[in-house]
Amino acid sequence: WCTLRLSSTASSLGYTALSNSGHSEYVTVCGGLQWGLALIFALFAWKPELHRVGMPASILLYAPIVIHRLASVLRFAPVEKLTYAVATLEVVMLLVAVAIWFWAAFPKAA
Repeated sequence: WCTLRLSSTASSLGYTALSNSGHSEYVTVCGGLQWGLALIFALFAWKPELHRVGMPASILLYAPIVIHRLASVLRFAPVEKLTYAVATLEVVMLLVAVAIWFWAAFPKAA
């Protein structure tokens, strides 16, 4: 999404004056890194033997991103509507991941 619609996504998230170097950095982080993370998460999900380590590893990787997102939104508010939407989605995804992990790691005794 960020890679294919560079200008519109960058400006919607507040990157209004990017040089060519800035565009390169934005695409690298918002495109390349996101694809890499998606592939890692897909591998964790696809291989049952990786499930036990995949959820906590994913949470440990993603939680600092969400914490930084929330801190930056609070620090720089008001921000664009899309930034609030992305922050909300990230919090929900992290909470769902933590809930799934707890549910799987600590099943109720039968």
